[in-house]
Amino acid sequence: MEYFADIKPDTIALSAQDALLLFANHPLVHFYENKDGNDDFMPTSALKVSLYMALRDFPLLLGYIQDEKDGTASVVVDKDNLNLPDFQETTSNVHFRTIKDAHYSWKTWPAWVATVGPATAPAEDGTIKLVNVNVVRLAENSGVIMFCNIPHYILDGVGFYEFLGHWATLCRYKRQASADEMLPSGKFLFDRARLAECWQGPRQSLDSLTETLLTKRSMVSRVLTLLPLTMRTRLPQTSHLLMNVVHTYKMLPPELGCYIGNNIYMCPVNTPAVPAQQCTDAEQFSRIAAQISQAIGQIDNGRVGAFCDIINANPHAYANISATISSQPSALFVIDEQHYKTDSADFGNGSPVWISGLVRHMPNFIAYFAASGPAGGTNIYASLKAPIVDKMLQNMFFTAHAELI
Repeated sequence: MEYFADIKPDTIALSAQDALLLFANHPLVHFYENKDGNDDFMPTSALKVSLYMALRDFPLLLGYIQDEKDGTASVVVDKDNLNLPDFQETTSNVHFRTIKDAHYSWKTWPAWVATVGPATAPAEDGTIKLVNVNVVRLAENSGVIMFCNIPHYILDGVGFYEFLGHWATLCRYKRQASADEMLPSGKFLFDRARLAECWQGPRQSLDSLTETLLTKRSMVSRVLTLLPLTMRTRLPQTSHLLMNVVHTYKMLPPELGCYIGNNIYMCPVNTPAVPAQQCTDAEQFSRIAAQISQAIGQIDNGRVGAFCDIINANPHAYANISATISSQPSALFVIDEQHYKTDSADFGNGSPVWISGLVRHMPNFIAYFAASGPAGGTNIYASLKAPIVDKMLQNMFFTAHAELI
């Protein structure tokens, strides 16, 4: 394919940080409203061509996952056998207005929006596509739903929107510029060794909870480590364990601001279960919020360095933490996605008016998205076990202070 003529063979070793969330996908759904009734609304030809152009600057996403003997993995880019994206387009008789009036409730979505699920899994031939796209055109050209997925062990949410934003920039440029103008190119860094260089200097001791989660071996974690990477997924208590997934990009030097990978720190916090069960008022939540804030506020270069030392010395840390989390019914993954560059996903007809995860993600997972529009605010995506949802729907704190859709 002409777009990839300059792609070079490469092998990119994934890091221990990449492996921590290897069981998960980034299955995000973006809603675009055709408010002005444009006939040329997010045309398929421009979307597809610009996607290929974006992949030239993200060759990592054209490779195949390869297991290594030590339990880690690499992405192998073979220029003669590229792992091309799965790009689909479907149409629906559902009108954008119907979905919008229902506050984007999942019940109103077309059934075939997502082409992959929340967990990373191989296709029948044993390979994993590193980019999946489904463009759903809604009734009467009223809008588009764009599903896009990239496995988490390739990049984190920051990198996801760097790619989506780069793709969107090329699409806008392609639609507006003359054919002989040079398209903008991006400079992105995929070398995991360069990230490791940032965490030099004195180390800060990790708290015992974090260290235990990363190093404690169990029968379940041992089984997980025996599986090839393409088959690993997260296995379906006197305290609530909150696992805060923290991005540490602000600690990077400017020259590494273009890093694409998983620059994450796992910050577990145990919160007392008894008070939370007795009352869910503002005072109790404020205490828990202060506890979380204090824990995250202590993350610095030294602690990130110590964190990376441990997971590099324990290549099966991903299995240890996954097994421990799975054994605690009240464990909750929390990630703040409000700083992602979601507005950059403008393909020429405006940024998405709504972003959502799938109807079901991993059990007990919370993500914060910045609400679009002048009103601002926060949209909270929650994928919770059914008994917890039932309790939320009966709880006056949630029903009085949040709009549940």
